[in-house]
Amino acid sequence: MDLLQTVRKEGSRGGRNEFSWQDVQNDPHRQNYLGHSLMAPVGRWQKGKDLSWYAKGEKDSEGDAEAQRKEEMRKIKQQEEDEMLRAMGLPVPDRDNANLEPVALRPGMGVQAGPAAESDNRERSRNKLSDAHFDATAAALDQITNQAATPEDPKNTLHSPSDHEKSHSWLKRIFPYDSLEAMESAWHMGNYVIDRKTGQKSFEPMSIYVRVGMHALYYGSEQEKALHWKRTVKLLEEQSKKMGKQYDDPASVDHIVPFIESFNLQESMPEMKEPNPAKYKNFNEFFSREIREDARPIDEPGNDLVVSSPADCRLTAFPTVDLATKYWIKGFGFTIEKLLNSSQLASTFNNGSIVIARLAPQDYHRWHSPVSGMIESITEIPGAYYTVNPQAINEAGTLDVFCENRRSVMIVRRAGSNSRVAIIAVGAMLVGSIKYNPGIDVGREIRRGECLGAFQYGGSTVINLYQEGDVTLDEDLVRNSTKEVCETLVKVGWRVGAGPNTSA
Repeated sequence: MDLLQTVRKEGSRGGRNEFSWQDVQNDPHRQNYLGHSLMAPVGRWQKGKDLSWYAKGEKDSEGDAEAQRKEEMRKIKQQEEDEMLRAMGLPVPDRDNANLEPVALRPGMGVQAGPAAESDNRERSRNKLSDAHFDATAAALDQITNQAATPEDPKNTLHSPSDHEKSHSWLKRIFPYDSLEAMESAWHMGNYVIDRKTGQKSFEPMSIYVRVGMHALYYGSEQEKALHWKRTVKLLEEQSKKMGKQYDDPASVDHIVPFIESFNLQESMPEMKEPNPAKYKNFNEFFSREIREDARPIDEPGNDLVVSSPADCRLTAFPTVDLATKYWIKGFGFTIEKLLNSSQLASTFNNGSIVIARLAPQDYHRWHSPVSGMIESITEIPGAYYTVNPQAINEAGTLDVFCENRRSVMIVRRAGSNSRVAIIAVGAMLVGSIKYNPGIDVGREIRRGECLGAFQYGGSTVINLYQEGDVTLDEDLVRNSTKEVCETLVKVGWRVGAGPNTSA
């Protein structure tokens, strides 16, 4: 049975209301519907419920249709999580015994029947599911991070991409590859990025350790609530520190070459000050490797009004924080005051612009100054170790990652305009440390493009804040961030904007 026949069978009665594959590609809701149908076990296809209202674009009622869509999405996310855990040989929560639905209240049970009692029982069921997910997640993360200390090939374990055939061959047998990419993005198995040089949009799967860990931690209302548990924060902190310690071990050099091969970094190694992988003492030394200055020339080096990218990264740029929270930062309660941990500093950046530079594990993992100027202050803010992957940043009304995570805030008095710039280094899941270079301290004059510090293992983010009217961000970056709602691949030193009082 081909895909369109499946759509006719599942989505309409007698094929009267069929829709085309092009319709599916243009409609994320139909993508979700097809995902629910086709990712289900084959034996379930013929059993399924009547979904003719979905193919017709009709709804029994606004509330019922949305509730059904969310419930179907929840189930498929759970199924996908379980398949991923099984493929990695990791424990899977026992959902059948998690009492997901409230038991019927009967006389003699010692509980008053009625809406309030049913609500209490449902809450107990949710808590039990959260316990099951937490225990499975803790075991999964522990087993995955333990791989940092083993001689197994990391290319096929710790660092294998989430669309690796080992874990997703069952999915690839069903979907055309282009459509699989779109659905994987919708289900947070990776992210789309736009190459600034070519304008080409491509899909980047995340590493399997990130995928498994995040899926169990961040999906669904139960997991979202669990994120605020103290033991979850403790778990992520312990795992991050453990990874850092293991990658400081000389034995971790066995992971360097497989890491290079996994992420196709062979061509970029000659750009490093030490291009020979065998010369690094441990994996963390390799991960925070230094780059040759001539490998990242600074755009318009003599123009202090130009601002640059702080890192090799996936970048988003917004003229105002309001636009950033509209299109990208969806965590509950994000504010500049919380990010900077200072109401006084926050007032400095009212209505200012924001640049978010996300470093993926495969990126050169040091950050540089986007401007020339003098360091006024450096403030360390303790926090958690949540992921900075777009999955966590884009989830509406959930975790405020940037304001919850450990971070370091540097304020620079900018040369040329005498305005202030905030350079915020944000740690993330499995990031061992945030380290400034020797000599980077308050009172120091720095130049645009100068290396400020390094992150050890994991993904991380650098956020730049500019005062209102100080910088006009480049149009292509703003367009990609708002119209495409997509990150842009850029390099250290590339121009991201200019100002004030310049048309450069």
